[in-house]
Amino acid sequence: MRITRECKPVQADIDTLNSRTSTSASVAENEDHIEKCWGVAVEHFLPTSMKPAASKSSSKSCDSSTLAILSILAGFTQGQSRLALEVLEEAVALRTEDRGDDKDPALKKGDVINAITIIYERAEVIDAKLIKGKGGKGKGKERRRPSKGGQKKPGAMSS
Repeated sequence: MRITRECKPVQADIDTLNSRTSTSASVAENEDHIEKCWGVAVEHFLPTSMKPAASKSSSKSCDSSTLAILSILAGFTQGQSRLALEVLEEAVALRTEDRGDDKDPALKKGDVINAITIIYERAEVIDAKLIKGKGGKGKGKERRRPSKGGQKKPGAMSS
């Protein structure tokens, strides 16, 4: 994934966002920004499973704070909505499968913040806490794969 902003300014934007309240004008600005960066409207970007239960039938895709954080994510992953969605799905899965009682698959503000963290962890800009480190089984599998290519298949005729 191509990242167009450094981690510290993104974190500063998140901190600023946490300290202010959202208005209907800022919600519209965030929706416009997301559409401009990703080329898709939020209601079409999020799969039905990631929309809150109340909004699956309405046009509202997520709450205003989640939308604001999504706007920040869109700002540094421009043109990469599919890749951003994959990381968002991973963040939701991390919350629903691995970490406790919250099994609601709807996208939440914390999921988007975790997705941002995952992106910077994979870029090795910050220390890995959410993604699994490179080690153990992963390295072993990489080492073994090339050696399998040289083995003959059972039952194959040799010349």
